[in-house]
Amino acid sequence: MTGSLRFQNEYEDTPPYSPDEPAVRTELRAFTRLMYRHSQGSLKWTHTLRPEYRRFFTPDWQPWSSPVQLRLRGGSRVS
Repeated sequence: MTGSLRFQNEYEDTPPYSPDEPAVRTELRAFTRLMYRHSQGSLKWTHTLRPEYRRFFTPDWQPWSSPVQLRLRGGSRVS
C-alpha cells in the first residue's frame, strides 16, 4: 500500500482560463499495484491491476465538492 499527496492548480474551463475559486485542489491518494506474470513459450505476459482511493480537499482542508473517487486501472504487457 502506498500513498501520495498532490496539490493541483484549478482553472476555469473558458478563456482566458483564470484561476478557479478555490485555485488549488489538494488530493490524498492511497493505492496498491497487483501484478501477475506468466510465460508461454518465448513470450512473457505481465498483467497489472491498480486500485486507487482518492480524496479531495480545498486549500484549508475542507471537503471538495466531489470529495471521493474510486478508480481502477489495469494493463497488460507482452515481451
